[in-house]
Amino acid sequence: MIVVTSRPIDNPKGPLETRSDIPALIAELRTLDDGDVWMLGGGKLQMTFMEQGALDEIEIYLISEIIGGGIPLFPPTGLRSTAKLISAQALHASCARLHYSFD
Repeated sequence: MIVVTSRPIDNPKGPLETRSDIPALIAELRTLDDGDVWMLGGGKLQMTFMEQGALDEIEIYLISEIIGGGIPLFPPTGLRSTAKLISAQALHASCARLHYSFD
């Protein structure tokens, strides 16, 4: 498991590698020839991968809770991209999974 972080992780629960240089990580991942990479992270990390053309699909989970504020899903970077909806699935009365691909 690789964790992208800018600070050390004390007492990890299992074996892991940490990275802070995302462009170097993307270059390393592109050299692998063993299948897909599954990434779990926030909008800032995902936006960095999108800007490098390193994300081909994304899943977004919507929970219908109106809070009247918050932070954007993705940070404003100037990137403009159009995604194609692959599927939409209701997981619960208040949760939906949206699956998109990038061309």
